[in-house]
Amino acid sequence: MEKRTGWGGEYAADIRNGEWEYARFLADGKRFENPDMKACFECHKRLEGVDFLFSTDRVKAKQ
Repeated sequence: MEKRTGWGGEYAADIRNGEWEYARFLADGKRFENPDMKACFECHKRLEGVDFLFSTDRVKAKQ
């Protein structure tokens, strides 16, 4: 994920994660074109109060 000023405006408010954008990459490092990133937006949406970011502590707590 990456955040830049002005990003995210094209997403519906119910999934928009501020100015964050998500991407998926293949094993060879190339970007996977046209992936469905809805699951990423939905999962991070609940973290709006902390700029949509999981901390290492939060990730470890889920294991």
